[in-house]
Amino acid sequence: MGEIGISAPLFIEKVPTMKLFLQKVKEKNPTASTKSIFKFIKVHEYICNQTIDCFKTEWEMNMFNITAPLYIKGYSDEQVRESLLESGDYITTKIQGKSPEIAQYRRDITEYLLKELLDSSHL
Repeated sequence: MGEIGISAPLFIEKVPTMKLFLQKVKEKNPTASTKSIFKFIKVHEYICNQTIDCFKTEWEMNMFNITAPLYIKGYSDEQVRESLLESGDYITTKIQGKSPEIAQYRRDITEYLLKELLDSSHL
């Protein structure tokens, strides 16, 4: 299970959500890039009860619900992106009480998924 330079965490049972799976892999591999972690998870998604495609679909729907009002207000793409990242940092550190490192990791995931979404849309 050590492909792509990632060490796999040991699980006794399937992980319930992809979010938890991402967190556990990152804890075990703190210096690994978000891209390499997603590649690893894609290969080993059977360990999780949620597929990566389901996770991405839910993420896309959440992003739509968050960003649609901003676009309606006339925000530019860059303003929406910055607002999204800043609000994610605020929620992670101030509301959930997580560390700045966790906030940065979530920001990395958001940026990775936004880039992937943009690349797939061919805009």
